[in-house]
Amino acid sequence: MDYNNASDTMNCINSVMVNTPEGVYKIMVVENGSNDSTLSQMTEFINNQNEGRVYREESAVPNNMPKISLLLSPTNDGYAEGNNKALRCMERDNTIDTILILNNDILFTEDIISPLRDIKKKIQNCGIISPLLMKKDGKSIDYNCARHDYKKMQFFWEYLFSFKNFFGIIERFEYQKKYLLNNPSLLSEPFFEIELPSGSCMMIDKKLFQDIGYFDNHTFLYFEENILYRRLLSVGKKNYLVPSLKCIHLGASTSRKVSSMFTMKCQMRSTSYYLNTYRNAPILACYVSIMSNLTVFKIWIQEKIRYKR
Repeated sequence: MDYNNASDTMNCINSVMVNTPEGVYKIMVVENGSNDSTLSQMTEFINNQNEGRVYREESAVPNNMPKISLLLSPTNDGYAEGNNKALRCMERDNTIDTILILNNDILFTEDIISPLRDIKKKIQNCGIISPLLMKKDGKSIDYNCARHDYKKMQFFWEYLFSFKNFFGIIERFEYQKKYLLNNPSLLSEPFFEIELPSGSCMMIDKKLFQDIGYFDNHTFLYFEENILYRRLLSVGKKNYLVPSLKCIHLGASTSRKVSSMFTMKCQMRSTSYYLNTYRNAPILACYVSIMSNLTVFKIWIQEKIRYKR
């Protein structure tokens, strides 16, 4: 999926094509309502690819999709619904049985698609399977690729302190959530169970994804992996990471371009929705909403003061 970031998207696609054998994949990029030159750049890039096609509506995408396609969305509907637009197109293509969700800030350095698929088939209760994510230097691990889900009390403390690391509490929570920080010996395992993968690179059976309703489009940004974990758990599936397979995660370059006020509002709404819908915690959701609104008001005041200066 692409939003105002054509260069990363093109680099991501090229890295997939260079490192993956022909015939193993079909690529669909959702151009998610960009408001800069991204649309024209991506249209030209796709049209110049062998078997590249550009579509303006989901209904225009053929049942047998081309090797690489670009779906133009007139609006930015967020991470979940943006991905769902592509998933609904892939649903009609009987040659596709496995989905790899890939953010545009991922770079392949080796073929991970076939090996991930082969390992997934050997794990009877596999929901999502993911590779190990490395940072930009290719040497440091992005520990967000294997996390525990939130404990309910973590929400209380994080929103109480507005995500500031008072008394080291937030830092301690973040450390506890990351599997490989707590247990680096897991790196020597062929694969290991996790709760939350990174939404930037994760593989799942198409039929299973369809059965759980794809992504929940009530969130615009944040908590997509948490919701997928809860949905998969409800049908007896678990998530896994394969540490021997790696790719590079450049970082959340797209989300960094969005204002702090906007991202805070997205986080507030997604958190409240997740707590209400998937954790049966309406009181905690109400508390999060109150604390978030206070934080948003604080950011608004700070921005007003900065503007006057």
